[in-house]
Amino acid sequence: MASLRPGNGLLTTTRSRGRTVVTRARAASPLRLLCPRRPGPAAWVYTSSYGGGLVAGDHTTLEVEIQPGSQCVLGTQASTKVYRSKQGRQCRQELDADVGSEATLVVAPDPITCFADAWYEQRQTYRVQPGGNLVLVDWVTSGRRARNECWKFARYATALSIEYDGTRIVADALVLDPQQGALRSPYRVGRFHCLATMVVLGTRFAEAASQLLEPCDADAPRRNVRQVESVSAIQGGVILRVAGMTTEGVFQTLQQRLLFLEALLGETPWSRKW
Repeated sequence: MASLRPGNGLLTTTRSRGRTVVTRARAASPLRLLCPRRPGPAAWVYTSSYGGGLVAGDHTTLEVEIQPGSQCVLGTQASTKVYRSKQGRQCRQELDADVGSEATLVVAPDPITCFADAWYEQRQTYRVQPGGNLVLVDWVTSGRRARNECWKFARYATALSIEYDGTRIVADALVLDPQQGALRSPYRVGRFHCLATMVVLGTRFAEAASQLLEPCDADAPRRNVRQVESVSAIQGGVILRVAGMTTEGVFQTLQQRLLFLEALLGETPWSRKW
C-alpha cells in the first residue's frame, strides 16, 4: 500500500447490512482520523491534528468518498486552532468529497480560531450525485478574545464549491485580510465575533430546507442587534448565513437549525460536546 504524503488523508464509507461502515480511513501526520463506534445507521468520523492545531506551513488534504446509500457525519475533535506565523507561511486545509446517490454527508466541524498573526486558507469541494444529500457548516471566530486578539490574524480565506449532478450550484468565497482595511470596521465584520455558513441540500432534506426559508423574524433588521441571519434558496436546497456577537449564540442557532438531523442520526452534531 502506497504511503501518503504528509497531511494527506483518505476516507471511504460503504453501506453494509443496513448501516454504514468505514472501509478506508488513512491519514498522515499532522492529520488524524478518529472513527469511534457509534449506534445508529451513520458512521461518525472526527478529524484532528497532532499538537492540537495548525502551525506555520501545515497543509492537510482530505479526500472523502461517501458511497451510494451510506451516511457519514464528519466533524472535528475540537476547534481548529491556527497558530501565529511570523514567517508568513500559510496554513492550508483542503476537503474534496464525492457523495453518491441516496448517500448523505453531514460536515459539522467546530469553528476555526485563528491566533494573532496567523495565516489560514481553506478550500472545500463537494460533488453530489443525483439523489445524494449534503449538510455542511463552515464557521470562524474572531480569535482569542480573552487575550484581546479579535480579528488580529494576518489573513483568513475560504472557498466553497458544490456541484450537483455535474452542475456547479454554489461557488462561495470569503476573504478577511486586514491589508484590505480594518476588519473591525463597521463596513466589514464590525461588532460581530463569529461568522457561519450552513448549506442544506438534497431531496431527503427538502422539507427542512423549505422550513429554513421561512422568515425567522418578520420585522425589518434593526440596528445593534446581537445576531443577524439570512437565508437564500439554491438549486435543491438553501444556504444560511449567520453573524453573531458571540460564538455561543451562533452555535445555539446552528444547533436549532439542525434539529431535523436527529430523526436521521438519532442525535444532532455537537450534542455530546457543547
